[in-house]
Amino acid sequence: MGAVAGTFALAMRSSVRGLGRLVCVTAVLAGTALVGFSFSGILWLSLVFLAVFGAGLVVTAASINTILQTLAEEDKRARIISMYVMCFIGFAPIGNFMAGALAEAIGANRALALCGTVAALAGSAFALGFRSWAAAVRPIYLTRGIIQPPQR
Repeated sequence: MGAVAGTFALAMRSSVRGLGRLVCVTAVLAGTALVGFSFSGILWLSLVFLAVFGAGLVVTAASINTILQTLAEEDKRARIISMYVMCFIGFAPIGNFMAGALAEAIGANRALALCGTVAALAGSAFALGFRSWAAAVRPIYLTRGIIQPPQR
C-alpha cells in the first residue's frame, strides 16, 4: 500500500524541482521505518512501518531515476539509466545474500535494524552533501529551463 501511495504521490508532481530534497527525506524515512519494523511486535504497527518503508523505497528509487534522466544528455541517457538499473537490480541478489547471512548470524530482527540504519545513514549522508549536489545540478537545470535564473 505504501509503494502504491508513493507512486501516486510522485505521479501528481508537476516538476522535478525538489526531488533531491525528497530523496534525502524518503531515504531516511525508509531506513527509519525498517528499523521500527524490526522492533515491532504488534501486527498493525508492523503493517504501518512496512507501508512507510514501501513508500520511502519506491519514492527514493523513482526520484533518483527521474533526476538521472533529467540530468543526462540525450545521447547518453540510455547508457546512464541502464547503469542505474544494473546497479539497482544487479546488486540486489548480493545484498540479499549478505542480509541473509547476517540474519543467520545475528537474527532477522537485528539484521533488519542494521540494514535500516545503513539506509537511514546513507540518506543522511546525501542530505549533508545536498548543497554541494544542488550547486552542481543547478547549471544543468538552468540550461534545460527547469529553473529560472535569479532576477536582479
